[in-house]
Amino acid sequence: MREPRTSAIGTGESRTAGCQRATTLRLRIRKTIEVKLTVIVASVLWTVLFCVGCKKQPQAQVEGYRVVGWDGRTQTYTIIRNGTWDGKYLVKRLVVRCYSRHVGSPRFLGGPEAFVSPSACDIHVGQMFVWNPLPKNPQDFVDYGELPPSTFFITQGHGDEQVQQIFTILKEEVINQ
Repeated sequence: MREPRTSAIGTGESRTAGCQRATTLRLRIRKTIEVKLTVIVASVLWTVLFCVGCKKQPQAQVEGYRVVGWDGRTQTYTIIRNGTWDGKYLVKRLVVRCYSRHVGSPRFLGGPEAFVSPSACDIHVGQMFVWNPLPKNPQDFVDYGELPPSTFFITQGHGDEQVQQIFTILKEEVINQ
């Protein structure tokens, strides 16, 4: 009978036993790699599915009044107002005509310093008015509002540089709710 051959390492192990251990080791390594690959693939799929399922959150709209149109024939401005009223976000379209414009320290707007004319106001298409009641620089002060029954006003600046403009609201409609 033949003697079992010793392994190359010289441990006295038979070649068959050494091959079995090597095969077992290879199988364990392969299994470990398969498990790791499965975890990686599952992680990637989970991430992709999660990202696909996510909706891009709408960016918060800056609330205020934006001048979107001017009709020189009728001397009217179209203004879009977006904001929250009674906890509900609304967008309104206003069609307004200038009533008066006053420059300087606040006084009664019907006085001799007021320019009362449909063309006296100085607002421009694309201009956005964002409420700013307590600015760091007083010249950045902005206030606005709507008063019943049909008045809209904008106040900008401070002191002798303050500009107050009053408009008559000709048409008002909610364009989304």
